[in-house]
Amino acid sequence: MKKILLPIMAVLLSATAFSAANAADRTATTTYKTTSYHSETYYNWNPFSAQTTGLYVAGAAGGSFPDDNLDDSGVYSVSLGWQFHPMVRAELEAAYRDNDLDGARAGDAETYTYMLNAFWDIKNDTRFTPYLGVGAGWAYQKLDATDVSESENNFVYQGIAGVSFNIDNNWALTADYRYVDALNFDYSTVNADYSAHEVKGGLRYTF
Repeated sequence: MKKILLPIMAVLLSATAFSAANAADRTATTTYKTTSYHSETYYNWNPFSAQTTGLYVAGAAGGSFPDDNLDDSGVYSVSLGWQFHPMVRAELEAAYRDNDLDGARAGDAETYTYMLNAFWDIKNDTRFTPYLGVGAGWAYQKLDATDVSESENNFVYQGIAGVSFNIDNNWALTADYRYVDALNFDYSTVNADYSAHEVKGGLRYTF
């Protein structure tokens, strides 16, 4: 009986050891692929890589420099976004400007924009993350001058180039340049079209 059982036990032990070895190899391979795909080394964006995705809020302020018809002014914005991927995010942004009319005519134009923006974050091995973005949405402008008080709505778009500085896993400073164009506002007597170069600095918090 022993002569029969010993070979059987040897085969079973060999099969068990072989199966365990294969399982360990598969686990190691799977872990390696998963880790390398999601790791800071893969994206080269250490030292701050804990917050790869998730909800974020941001605020920014800076200068608005219209091409013509309007004087320079400040620009202020808030945004709510989602980081879908360590290098891809999207946000809803609301911004406000109050530009005086250029030239002899007294008055001002308040321009509100509401846009959906998409960004590509260019990860690297420093705290700095350059990014590029585009946005489009709706612009509302209220014009108040000596002889006219009107408001108009129009399509607006923007192009964005900037850089963020990671303070830690949640907080980041931002600085960017934007070209914003609200096309043509159809006023009866005044040209207050809004197309401007804007420079803003801000703060972003990722939850």
